[in-house]
Amino acid sequence: MNSRFTLKNIFLAIYRRIWLIVILSIIGGTIGFAYSTYYIEPQYASNVTFVVENSSADYSAESTEDGDHRQITAGDQNSAAQLINTYKKILTSRYACQQIADKVYNSEVPSERYTTKQYTYSQIAKMLEIKQDGDSQIMKLVVTCASAEDAQIIADAFYISAETIINEKFTGGYIKPLDNAQLNKSRVAPSRTLYTLICGIIVGMFSVIIVVIVTLLDKRIKSKDDIAALCTIPVIGTIPHAER
Repeated sequence: MNSRFTLKNIFLAIYRRIWLIVILSIIGGTIGFAYSTYYIEPQYASNVTFVVENSSADYSAESTEDGDHRQITAGDQNSAAQLINTYKKILTSRYACQQIADKVYNSEVPSERYTTKQYTYSQIAKMLEIKQDGDSQIMKLVVTCASAEDAQIIADAFYISAETIINEKFTGGYIKPLDNAQLNKSRVAPSRTLYTLICGIIVGMFSVIIVVIVTLLDKRIKSKDDIAALCTIPVIGTIPHAER
């Protein structure tokens, strides 16, 4: 019986039942691993890259033995990098995503793999992540899909079509395809490790809370110390319990 709410009582209660807390945490982690493996649809990603340039950039030419080379100033590079936000709006628009959806469904992508699934423009848009690669003029377009093959096909569709789509809608800059899509069969989500850790920690925390609550609500007298805590009179002796 714990008549006082003290840290010592709490730590003792946890220590006495640490084995139970550990076992429940392991069970929780196992459930999280199984849930992320068998009940959540895995996601796969494939990406393509483009070089972004500003059509109004002021280039200076240098004559060398290999030919003419254009020098790009830091201002031109920053301006071109800012164009990525505009290209992101264009490539995630209904117009662009519908063109990609049609191209994928009609097998107009030069790939060894084809899909018979017809994606809508909204599904295509939700798959996209377009970002600047560091501080460079490289734009990375990532397609995340439930199928590794379809992710590559859709990314390749953007690879061959993005330049044309942007040129039709915007004249302030242009892009050049750099790297096409590669098949990646390693899942990017969900993270089984993360689910295992989170579920194990959550179950472990709840186990600790339950142990503390049960201990504090336990009013049974288990030893002479419990009697001494309740009464002001001294304990003269104890009667041992004998099994028959």
